[in-house]
Amino acid sequence: MLTAVTSDVVRNPHRMTVVMREWGRSFESVLEDIHVDMRELSAGSKQVGGKRFYIECYDKRAQNNGLALRWRMVDSQGHKHILWDDVNSALNTMPKTMSDWYIKLNNDIEWLNTIEKTMRGLLKQTDRFV
Repeated sequence: MLTAVTSDVVRNPHRMTVVMREWGRSFESVLEDIHVDMRELSAGSKQVGGKRFYIECYDKRAQNNGLALRWRMVDSQGHKHILWDDVNSALNTMPKTMSDWYIKLNNDIEWLNTIEKTMRGLLKQTDRFV
């Protein structure tokens, strides 16, 4: 059974458009906050001295208005993209506090990348209604 609000939205296309616009604005705001968090996490990972690995904020705006956090490594050949598995395999050579820091950082990266992609998907869906 539909609630009174849901019933009104379903039966009134204008009301549906208004609701979807409101949701879209909310999703845009959350997405902007996520992008700020992603940039801050990336910048913070570069400021920690003595680290071979850091996070790069990859701008996918030309494709789909998105951002993604990616692992990077500094070595004798410069800076290159790497996978978490490469970082993870190096953890056993690090002090426990540093390896724990990398593990937490990777958990944050995975969560931010997932929620960023999810919010972009929700925003895309609301755009279809307005």
